[in-house]
Amino acid sequence: MFHDPYTNLSPAKCVFVSARRQPLSLSIMASPAPTSTGLESPEALARLNAAIMGERNPRGIPSAVFVDSVDTFMDACGVKNIEPLVGALQQMYSKYKFMETSLQKNRETFKRKIPDTQKDLDMASVDCNVGNVCIWLGAQIMVEYPYEEAQELLEKNVATATEKLAQIEEDLSFLRDQVITTEVNIARIFNHDVRRRRQEKDDKLVAELEAK
Repeated sequence: MFHDPYTNLSPAKCVFVSARRQPLSLSIMASPAPTSTGLESPEALARLNAAIMGERNPRGIPSAVFVDSVDTFMDACGVKNIEPLVGALQQMYSKYKFMETSLQKNRETFKRKIPDTQKDLDMASVDCNVGNVCIWLGAQIMVEYPYEEAQELLEKNVATATEKLAQIEEDLSFLRDQVITTEVNIARIFNHDVRRRRQEKDDKLVAELEAK
């Protein structure tokens, strides 16, 4: 039941603790980034966006598919130029970095909040004979709980926050792997294109020499 914080509260029978709100877990769904070019068909671009993403982790973050053979990968997608492939990978890379930054901020928030909530729980647990525990929820709102309910709520908050922190650490580790894979993919594609252009230039030069 909600009470005005300044009425009907007996200091002799109440323990005051402040409930720290835990931020919601970051739900991340990395959708394919649109890539446009007049040289490729919409169907090919759709296949390309789908092909660069693999299985998703439990929080819905897609993995980055390693591009082993650039030619084979492009042929399977039906694209003829590296520009749409590199563009899609760069946008996917940007999404990974954005998610990484967001999760790092959430991690720091949980690392600060968990000890505070644990202190609240410890304070409420000092005397189990206390009749009521009054918990601040913020926005000038206080809720008065029976001792058992207050302890259960605070224990649940600590457990939930600890679990979410572990999930964030897992997601950050997962994201680091995907960032590295995407960086390697982009470098491999650029190197492949450099070799292709050099080979075309050499072939053209040989053809010109043979024609003389």
